[in-house]
Amino acid sequence: MTFKRILTICGVLALAATSAFADIGYIGQNNGTVIPPLQPWAGPLGMDFDVNTAITITYMGVYNAFAPTDPQLVSPLEVAIFNRNNQNIVAGTDTTFQASTTYTRLPGDVYDLFQSITPVTLGPGDYSVVAVGFTTSQPNGNQGFAGGVGATEGITNSSISYVGASRYDYTPGLYLPTVVDGGPADRYDAGTFATPEPGFYSIFAVFALGLTALATARRRKNA
Repeated sequence: MTFKRILTICGVLALAATSAFADIGYIGQNNGTVIPPLQPWAGPLGMDFDVNTAITITYMGVYNAFAPTDPQLVSPLEVAIFNRNNQNIVAGTDTTFQASTTYTRLPGDVYDLFQSITPVTLGPGDYSVVAVGFTTSQPNGNQGFAGGVGATEGITNSSISYVGASRYDYTPGLYLPTVVDGGPADRYDAGTFATPEPGFYSIFAVFALGLTALATARRRKNA
């Protein structure tokens, strides 16, 4: 097997691992229908979480009620992570999902669309993931409705805690909503994010060591 071919194979495996080894914050759900009780809420919808040990966000995501039959949005949605203490967007997390565009779906979550971002590290602190833009044709989920659906808390390790009662506001726009809902912490299907699972970077370290060994062997062979 040539060195170039080995590099190609390693690259393909690395790309596959990028999707396979992702921890999703809020996993999208559906009750089997895309009519009410799904909700056309125009204002921002936020769900709070606390970071206990630093995490790195590699994907931002939004809920798509029409998945998996239609992997594209009908209308645009915007999502970002906010610092709850200063109410500012965490730089690098503001992400727009355009209509009629195919985005990534990560394993284990067919009802959310994901877009990769330049990795953003969240240090310990108080945050909220906020999404906005939902309409009748592109509804969000809300388990506060009779028979309604919300998200499932996806990250099971102790890096974050799901807290609060979820939050919303009335005026459209991407900002930290201030109206506290009735809970639970994963009340809505709206915005989400993903972070590499523990051990993800060690896998790439193994790739790197393997490539280094192959390169060294090749240089010795050609010497």
